[in-house]
Amino acid sequence: MKKIMQAIKNRKGFVTVTIAAMMVALIGMAALATDVGVLYVNHNQLENMTDSGALAGAQEYFFDQSQTISVAKNFALQTGKAGDIVDAWVDTDEMKVVVTASRDVGLFFARVLDKDGANVAAISAAKIATVSGTSNA
Repeated sequence: MKKIMQAIKNRKGFVTVTIAAMMVALIGMAALATDVGVLYVNHNQLENMTDSGALAGAQEYFFDQSQTISVAKNFALQTGKAGDIVDAWVDTDEMKVVVTASRDVGLFFARVLDKDGANVAAISAAKIATVSGTSNA
């Protein structure tokens, strides 16, 4: 019992062990924030790609319906990266152009958890409609 009490009172090395444990937690949180940030940035880039492609396709629909899909894909790919997968189609039931895009993103710190990368995807649609009027409001 005496030895246990001495061990409790003797706190040499306690600060070192505590700081080491806190550093592991702090580095883990920084790693998570970095990888999630990379995924978020890539998702926003894909959203911009699909938005621009869908809007270009919807505009092209009025000029040349046979070129709608190729214009939508090409316009989306202009703002993308090499290796992006883009698909487009015209939904004639709801009169809209739909564009999807996906890419594989490499992760930095998740490799510790045996996760090298993730697939990020986005989808956008633009309604095909004529302008019926404008407002001065």
